[in-house]
Order: sequence, then C-alpha cells, then structure tokens
Amino acid sequence: MQKIEKWLCLFLVLVIFPPAAAQNFSLKLHYGYYYPSLGDVNSKIEEDIRGLRRDLQAPVPSPGEFNGSGVLGGQLEYRLNEDYFINLNVSYFQEKVELQYRPSPAPSWRLEYLRELKSIDAIINLHFYFNYSTWKRFNKYLGIGVGLMFLQAESFTGSDNPDELLETRGKFSGNILSGVLAVGGHYRLSKPLLFWGEIGLQYGNFGELDGTVTTLENPNEVETVSNSSFDLTGLYARAGLGIGLPFIK
Repeated sequence: MQKIEKWLCLFLVLVIFPPAAAQNFSLKLHYGYYYPSLGDVNSKIEEDIRGLRRDLQAPVPSPGEFNGSGVLGGQLEYRLNEDYFINLNVSYFQEKVELQYRPSPAPSWRLEYLRELKSIDAIINLHFYFNYSTWKRFNKYLGIGVGLMFLQAESFTGSDNPDELLETRGKFSGNILSGVLAVGGHYRLSKPLLFWGEIGLQYGNFGELDGTVTTLENPNEVETVSNSSFDLTGLYARAGLGIGLPFIK
C-alpha cells in the first residue's frame, strides 16, 4: 500500500471511532474541486510532446495539462467556545494527464504518455464564527489552518516505434508544511445535521521532488531529482454534510 493510502486509512479510523461521550464533536464529510497552479509541470509536458513529435516524426497530439480535479475528505471538528471551532481536515486529491497514440494506417507503432499526481493533506484549522448560535439556520466563518501535505508523482513514456524505442518510468515524492486561508458557512438542516461549504486558498509549493527513474537501457532504479518544480498552491471549493456526535444529546 502506498504512503498516501496509509495516511487516508489512519484518518478514517480516527474519525469513524470518535469518543462517544464528546458533546462538542462533529463529523463533516466533503467533496470539492482543487485548482493547483502546476505551471512548470505543464510547460514540461508541452516540451516533452514537442520532442516526441520531432523524434518520432509524427503529429503526436497534446495530452492536455493539469488544470484541477476533484478532491474529497472529511473533518473531525470540536467547538472550543462560543465562536471558535477547531478541526482536523484530511483531503485526497488525484489528477492525471495521459495519451495513447497509434498512427494510421495499421499495423503501426504505439506511444503511451502518462503523468499522474496524488496528494493528501492533514490540516489543523481554526474557524472563527460571527456571533455563532445553534438557533440560527446559517452561520458563517473565517478560517486559517496549518499542517502537512504529501505528494506522489508518477510518470511513464513508452514507444515501440522500431526507430525510437522508449520506456521510461519515474516515481517521485515529497512533503511540505502547508497552510490554508478560507471563508465558509453552514446551514442547519436539523439539530444534528447541517450542510456546509467553503472556498479558500491552499499553499503547496513542493519545488523539485526526489525519486527514482528506470529506462529501457537501465531497468534498475536510479535515484534522481525531478526536472519539474511542483507547485500545488491554488484555490479550492468544497461542500458536504456534517453531523453532531453523539447523535442524541
């Protein structure tokens, strides 16, 4: 099991089995969209495709670029006092850019190109509500958070063109201290159940990543540094349902 999946499993254990007697705890699940910048990575993809067109002497199409994808996660939240809440938020993000190209007419050679990112973050957030009240339907807040963000990046380029055989695989990873600024609110559907939403900005500049590469000429893993700088800093929007714990007070 990869490192990211292990962290996600640990979080699920923590939130599914909270202290039963905790009167101020709530569990909030969410789904949303994350827009990391990743300009340097996208520029490297364009450079790769131009090189493949030149080397393979073929009109290789663009695989696209990293421009955002869905993110899911959850929060275990605790009410500190009248207007302040603290929570542990864990989110999982995955996005990939891929291309499978086979020129015609058949029989012909094939090109595969894949770039994939997986990240998970564990952020402790402090939310300040404006005159919070359990009697109000809608409560709004400002949030700030800090925590860890983990990233895995994988790449594959392969071609069985007899004039240009290729097979290169790369695996890279890293972690950084991340921060979040957010604004949001929740709408109470019933006493224990609420709908909530949030928009914000998350810092996620990893820079170059350490990893390994294998090639057709050298199938053994060789330690190296990525030739792209990974900056996942970007805007996000997420929403979901929350429920108080325990369900009956």
